[in-house]
Amino acid sequence: MARGGGRGRFHPGALQADGPEGCNCTSDQRLCSVHLPGVNRLSCASGQQLSGRVSMEMEAVYENIKGNPRDSSKKKAIYGNLNTVQPSHGGPDPEWPEAQDAASGSCSGILLTSILLVLAISLPALATLYVQGWRQLQEVKATVQEIASHLQLNSTVELEGAQLLDNIRKRVSVIVEEFGNVTAEKQETQARLDSVTAEKQKIQTHLDNATAEKRDTQARLDHVMALQESLKCWVYHSGHFYYFSQDQKSWAEAEQFCVSQDSHLSSITSKEEQEYLSKRTQGKAHWIGLTDQKSAGTWLWVDGTKYSEAQSGEFWAPGQPDSKTQGPGGQANCVEMKESQMAAWSNASCTARHHWICKNALRQAVS
Repeated sequence: MARGGGRGRFHPGALQADGPEGCNCTSDQRLCSVHLPGVNRLSCASGQQLSGRVSMEMEAVYENIKGNPRDSSKKKAIYGNLNTVQPSHGGPDPEWPEAQDAASGSCSGILLTSILLVLAISLPALATLYVQGWRQLQEVKATVQEIASHLQLNSTVELEGAQLLDNIRKRVSVIVEEFGNVTAEKQETQARLDSVTAEKQKIQTHLDNATAEKRDTQARLDHVMALQESLKCWVYHSGHFYYFSQDQKSWAEAEQFCVSQDSHLSSITSKEEQEYLSKRTQGKAHWIGLTDQKSAGTWLWVDGTKYSEAQSGEFWAPGQPDSKTQGPGGQANCVEMKESQMAAWSNASCTARHHWICKNALRQAVS
């Protein structure tokens, strides 16, 4: 450490500050001691900051000593005792209140600086936490709003669902009622349909009967018209129709024609009929329906009328019937009428060709 007599100025950097065993005051806040005149020990919390403050104090003391030459002995005593002061563990000496106030001010400044430093370090973190908290709060608010919106939407959907369900139930009730009405109408319609079907069947039966009657009537009409056409050559007399041919055929051919006209070769069963036919033939030979082809000598009418000798015997011509052969046809088994008188019958060959007379009853003709 430099002394004041040679250079005339105190150098604070020459101040020795040490603690027990040469302690170097640093920010670890260990106690250090400085050797000042009249000062046993001084404590600090930060070696470097306290060193600066003490240097300033020492410079002031140095200036005071420099200004008073009479105090050179005191100055010498101060510089001589710097290295003899021992560190103390009890804090600043009560005989130096100014030094104690300086130390207290230094510690307060250090504390304030520490607090400010802590605040300076903590504020960004607090700001960051605040921002994060604010963001989380906003997210929570958004989540709450979303949940509230969903709850409101769910409530709305639930309400609408309940209304829809109620409407569906009402509609189902209406449909069930309408279905019941439709079922009743269906049953009524089915009953009507069954009735109409039965009526249709009756009408169909009547129609079928009418159709059958129409066919029968048409057949009768056709027959009547054919008969009417054929009756142009037919003559009505005493309940019978008689056909007098204009051409000539054998007896068998003549009978076949009469059958085609729903008749037969004429039978004669009364004098009145014999007289009428003999007059109509006017003496021309006409085949009638009498024959014994099945059994010689046994005469039969082809229309099924029973032959009576007592009734018809007088209608034969004299000497008839005979058994002589009549021409190339062989036996005379068929009867012809050829005289315009009562006794006009004679037997002749069935193959001979003559006119003929067909006979048809009125009831048979119109049936």
